[in-house]
Amino acid sequence: MTLFCGIDVGTTNLKVLLLGESGKTLWVKSVPAPHLHDGLGVVTDATALVATTETLIIEGWKALGQGRAITAISAAGIGEDGVATDADLKPLGHAIQWNDRRGESYANALGQTETAKRHPAIVMDFTTSAGKWAWLNQHKPRELSRAKHWLTMTDFALATWSGTPFMSATLAPRTGCFDVFSRSWLPELLQQSQSPPLPKLIEAGGIIGSMRNGCLTAAGAADANTLLVAGGHDHLIAASAVRRILKDARIDSMGTANATYGETATLTPDHDKQGLYVTLPISGAKGAAVIGMTEFSVTLGHCVKDVSALFKILLTHDKVSDIPTDIRTALAAMARQTTYHWSAMTKAGVPPAPIFAMGGWSRCPALMQMRANIFTEPITVVDEPEMVAMGAALFAAQGSGKLLTFSPAEHSHVIEPDSH
Repeated sequence: MTLFCGIDVGTTNLKVLLLGESGKTLWVKSVPAPHLHDGLGVVTDATALVATTETLIIEGWKALGQGRAITAISAAGIGEDGVATDADLKPLGHAIQWNDRRGESYANALGQTETAKRHPAIVMDFTTSAGKWAWLNQHKPRELSRAKHWLTMTDFALATWSGTPFMSATLAPRTGCFDVFSRSWLPELLQQSQSPPLPKLIEAGGIIGSMRNGCLTAAGAADANTLLVAGGHDHLIAASAVRRILKDARIDSMGTANATYGETATLTPDHDKQGLYVTLPISGAKGAAVIGMTEFSVTLGHCVKDVSALFKILLTHDKVSDIPTDIRTALAAMARQTTYHWSAMTKAGVPPAPIFAMGGWSRCPALMQMRANIFTEPITVVDEPEMVAMGAALFAAQGSGKLLTFSPAEHSHVIEPDSH
């Protein structure tokens, strides 16, 4: 059996998916990501993250009857969180989570520099790596002063397994120091944020190297021929799976954050982005990609004490009228924000195309009916539950020379807007 492995390094959970040569999911599992609290916020122990990932991969490989080693592995994730490492790729500290605000004032100051103002496509906010680098230099200077490399949590396991430092290309814009239009780093911003040494960029689907000896090879789940393949930013990697079927599909990804995604060949640096984030196209094509971002779970957290409990309730609601009034109001406001993103994307040059929804919240029938009504157009809901891991597995296959077509575990279904 030929197996390809996709890893989703999520904010809350870590997921591993094993894909067969037919393009169908053969095994998938999600476990809580190994986080710690450093007294200021949530951080990640990179070594523990690798160990947890290895345990999951071995579990899945054994569940499928062992046999041949996995052919190729790729990973996707947020990207703003990372660690400084020594020359042997050993972490010198913990990774600050992307949504941690300790670097916000530093990021705001960087955003007011003349360099940042000359590049209006760069959004320098609390999520960007640059603000975290500046914070680390002030509060934990020994971490970055000793650094030989900076590795994102998305890329850390693959870099460790291959012995090759790298950064998945679509994670570069998330630092706040990368110009999408020139496809280059901005030395002034790197200097002003006191960035650690950054590794080479590799496009999604590009080969990093092969597996070295370790837990995976000792178990038999991998061997020296197992390829390690670059992935990238989670929303983009998930979108790429659908866009293998429909090239210009507009993506409505609904997880912890709600992200809309599209690609444009005509966007210019001085265009009014109307709140959209500009990034690299996952396809590696010319032009740019744009993302509209809404803090989905955080916004709902202002309405209810337990968002996870609300999610379980909404899974059972079929009618919009079943949703409690205050929750319905918040959900409708976020849907209207998404329509604003659709409009901004069109003005940015993203061609009109059908909308595909994915992510955990897209499994809530009444919520999706509400969004179709507000969008006033159909939504195709993709029934594959782990689209980020699926997209990563497809890039793993691509890196090994297999161009697989995404095949949902079950048929996708279409939500039509109510006519009344």
